[in-house]
Amino acid sequence: MPTNILQDIGESLKKFLLLNLKDILEEEDILFRSPGELELPDKPKLVIFLSSFEENNYLRNTEPERQNNQKYYPPLVLDLHYHFIPYAKDREKEWTIMEKVLQTFHDTKIFQGEMLAQELSKSGNDTIKITSFKMDAKDLDRIQSLFLDKRYRLMASYTFSPIKIPSLRTQEFKEIKKRELGVEKK
Repeated sequence: MPTNILQDIGESLKKFLLLNLKDILEEEDILFRSPGELELPDKPKLVIFLSSFEENNYLRNTEPERQNNQKYYPPLVLDLHYHFIPYAKDREKEWTIMEKVLQTFHDTKIFQGEMLAQELSKSGNDTIKITSFKMDAKDLDRIQSLFLDKRYRLMASYTFSPIKIPSLRTQEFKEIKKRELGVEKK
């Protein structure tokens, strides 16, 4: 059965954050939205925003694997860039949420094992590295300009990599086990 890798990453991320922020947020308080979609909530929220993705240049030139007379082409390998944005009526609550998010990702550098949805491991995503990234002023301005009617929000940014999305392409081949050549003298 085909799986949606991006959706599985999101569900795993939400489950992981819920486990680590359960003292300040509930499941319905962790949302996958664009920063412009949320009005000031009555209850504190954490918005997870997948802002971009790019092909991982270091892992893209992998050779196909051969198995049982099939050639399996390498997966598409992506780096996903997420922003974590706390929303609350008072700034202090936003700072509390942000600090907890920062602590959580500081203490966890690799997503693996029970943190990941089972389908992710089946598709080769059994270890995903988490690294923070600093947006330059141009990128930060670009994101903020998309939401001109909203006030500036604190934002923590992390890259999740490598994310492997299996190729749909396979090729059947016949393995040559023995070849006989005849040599005749004329």
